[in-house]
Amino acid sequence: MEELLEVGEVRPIDPDKMRDLEHQARSIGNVIGSVINKGRELKANGFMLCLFSFEGPEFTYISNSDRQDMIKTLTELLQRLQSGEADQTSEQRN
Repeated sequence: MEELLEVGEVRPIDPDKMRDLEHQARSIGNVIGSVINKGRELKANGFMLCLFSFEGPEFTYISNSDRQDMIKTLTELLQRLQSGEADQTSEQRN
């Protein structure tokens, strides 16, 4: 079992693992983008995909929205996760 890091301690990022994660994210992102907006001239739905290594600090994300919209969306998601609202399915909300 790997030792836990102290708060504020950062492990070095492995460039090969990062390259692999970024390649995987782009490949998956292309598929997601084409499926959620299929047949639409303009993007109607946004997405963000996070990939990370369980074994290290490597983390990447890809999105089809701009940075400011993504920050707003992540902030709203974090608030919903903290309140428990994100645990409900659409059927439970109706």
